[in-house]
Amino acid sequence: MAESDGTAPARKRAGRPRAKRSNPEFTQITAYIRRDTYSSARKLLIDEEYDFSELLEKLVNSWVANRVGSK
Repeated sequence: MAESDGTAPARKRAGRPRAKRSNPEFTQITAYIRRDTYSSARKLLIDEEYDFSELLEKLVNSWVANRVGSK
């Protein structure tokens, strides 16, 4: 169906939305964390519907801001 100005309507892209893995703003890292710490955090994150990578980024951003701000 054409719009009233004669242009075709915008189409939604098929498939899943772009994920962090394919977003150039993000990079994948590996970190070692105690198994029991990760397990406890993961349970809390699931309850709060929060992503582990979001938590990690928030914590690192806060740490960087405190370090940069103290110089």
